[in-house]
Amino acid sequence: MANVIFLLHGVGEHTQGWEQSVVAQMRAFCDSSSQRGEGDFDRRFKCVGINYSALFKDLLTEWATRRDNIDDLASQVGAELVERLLGWIAGSDEVEKDFLWTHAFDVVTYRLLPTVRDAVKVRVGLQLFEGIQGLDENANWSIIAHSFGTAVAHDTLHAWFEQPLPDGRGTLGQSRAPRLVQMVANVSRLLQTSPDAFDSTVRPGKACDFYHSAHHPFDPVTTIKPFLPANWPGPPSPEKYRLAVLEHDYIQQPNIHDLAQYLRHPDVVIPLFRCLAFDTYITKDKEAEYREKFQLHGDLTDPVLIDLRKRLEKAGVGLSDEWAALLVAWNRIREIRALLEGDNDD
Repeated sequence: MANVIFLLHGVGEHTQGWEQSVVAQMRAFCDSSSQRGEGDFDRRFKCVGINYSALFKDLLTEWATRRDNIDDLASQVGAELVERLLGWIAGSDEVEKDFLWTHAFDVVTYRLLPTVRDAVKVRVGLQLFEGIQGLDENANWSIIAHSFGTAVAHDTLHAWFEQPLPDGRGTLGQSRAPRLVQMVANVSRLLQTSPDAFDSTVRPGKACDFYHSAHHPFDPVTTIKPFLPANWPGPPSPEKYRLAVLEHDYIQQPNIHDLAQYLRHPDVVIPLFRCLAFDTYITKDKEAEYREKFQLHGDLTDPVLIDLRKRLEKAGVGLSDEWAALLVAWNRIREIRALLEGDNDD
């Protein structure tokens, strides 16, 4: 039976099948670079997209129609940012598809309201549980999480390995831990509540066998409060924990925060599949071939690249180390994309 790879998305609205473009990219890489060649990806792996964005959309719609509760809720939370959010909802006739509300609402409610965090963890946990049912004893399951999804994956896994089952027979997670947790643009430390991400069970030897994290120095989201090994007390052995710090010059598109961009880099994708399969799944010859063909700048022309680099350098300036800075960082990325691509899609 194929090993299962769960993919968790970041902020914003995601439709059914959101993961297909990322899966296609991983398939193409394995078909051209793996030891077994074309077709082995589909024989070896089953990819499952986890979607929890509908929960926030439903919640936003509910709050927009229950205006009598808005003031009380804003008073309980107390944050000025949330009060502005909820005030907008109270004064709106419909839920608009706008960046601030499809991104900020998710983060604010998840970070500040325990009931929302619990609902998200339950929804994600049920999808994970359903996906690993019936796996052969020798089959593995792993998680690739992106951005906001890294915090959701962290919190869900920690709950799995800490909360006892009703029958008293240990925890849900103890029955079968994921082989690999791959955190891409890792914000689990930035959005942490309790426990701290560095003190939780989500580390090798506890809630997973291997833990990989990817960080880009020009991605405003990852630079606010980065998940770096120097800040992890008693980090696991190098073969169990791997950090990919991507080059400053690795810029292939305006949306530098994009999951697919991270997964194209050889320092991310090659260790990823060697861990998911076996050490020689990507041979040294294939690695050398991929690195030789790999272009840090993709198809970007020099003037566009220079302009983009300058904008990205400025994008991370002045951000605080508080979780609310995520909203500013995402908005800056959006503005850069709109300027260089001429659209406003996220």
